[in-house]
Amino acid sequence: MELQYLLWKWGVSITDSSFLYLVVYFIVSLLGNTNYFFFSCHLLDVAISFKTLA
Repeated sequence: MELQYLLWKWGVSITDSSFLYLVVYFIVSLLGNTNYFFFSCHLLDVAISFKTLA
């Protein structure tokens, strides 16, 4: 019973689009510390999300 709940919880988390967006956002921000390409992708997303910068 506990394993079924754990699998269900992981399935809900993995298929949630807002959760996946935040995970990818976090990974790209970490990779941005080592590579300029990921840093520029991260900055582009920040610039698009703020109305005063767009």
